Amino acid sequence: MLSRRTFLHSTLAASAGWPFATDGFAQSNAYPAREIHSICGFPAGSTADIWVRFFGDQLSKLCGQTVVVENKPGANGLLSTEYVVRAKPDGYTIFVTPGSSLLAAARHIYKSISFDPINDFDHITPAVKQASLLCVAVDSPYRNVADLVAYLRSEKGKAFYGTTTNTAIVACALLLKQFDLEATQVPYRTTPDSLNDVKSGKLSFMFVDSATATGLARAGHLRVLCTTSQERMEATPDVPSAKEAGLTMDLITWWSIHAPKGLPKPVFDKLEGLFNQIVRSDTTREYLTRQGASPYIGDSKMLKELLIREDNAWGKYVELANIQKL
Repeated sequence: MLSRRTFLHSTLAASAGWPFATDGFAQSNAYPAREIHSICGFPAGSTADIWVRFFGDQLSKLCGQTVVVENKPGANGLLSTEYVVRAKPDGYTIFVTPGSSLLAAARHIYKSISFDPINDFDHITPAVKQASLLCVAVDSPYRNVADLVAYLRSEKGKAFYGTTTNTAIVACALLLKQFDLEATQVPYRTTPDSLNDVKSGKLSFMFVDSATATGLARAGHLRVLCTTSQERMEATPDVPSAKEAGLTMDLITWWSIHAPKGLPKPVFDKLEGLFNQIVRSDTTREYLTRQGASPYIGDSKMLKELLIREDNAWGKYVELANIQKL
């Protein structure tokens, strides 16, 4: 039996439209009530996997629930993206992904995709930014980009280069186009496989994400010639920029947090707040700096605007580099 106080509270709340606010407040407080699944589009042990697990660990510590990383590699991240699109929009499936080279690039890189990169996701917040690094074997004769260009010109199309990401495909195409060079692309499923061929000299060069390349360069396994950015990156201050090396490209890879479209607003707000807290933390900055990257501080509004802007930019990149869709 309802007490008079409870009856009056319920009646007043209903007449004032309070149930919606109350329900939202309850949803926000209740979420997350169970484990969260964080989808990774690349294999276990890859740089992507390491970063997804880092953010999952930080999220778990903040929200008090287990975050399970699910690796769903394939088709340069498309399989995982399609999986997230089909997932239930309840906040228990999240997507930590290279938004620049996957979502922003997808329409321009692939002949057919089964998702809309802008409208099929709830875009939570940016998280990481980094440049790719132009790498050669540590015992190669190429000390700078001019040396590499001279070699590629002398080979007259017989040299090979490796790619594993959309960013690498574009960066290599822009390098070759700028100097009117030819070389043969060798696509790899995973970065570790391709790096073995760079180190052995089977590949003349490769653009590698800074998180991977920085560690290998420090260990003496690779030589880094420059970044893909026009300005030196905070996380790799000793590496010449593309501009300093004579390259006109300006490619920054950024990572971001997404979820299936249709999250309840309280859950969306909770996720945005949690991830913004993670990205802004000293722990994240220190971790990313060691990985050759930097926090990308922003919010959901900024991320969506960035995605739209980069989607337009990738259209120009692909056209400029004359890249055939996959």
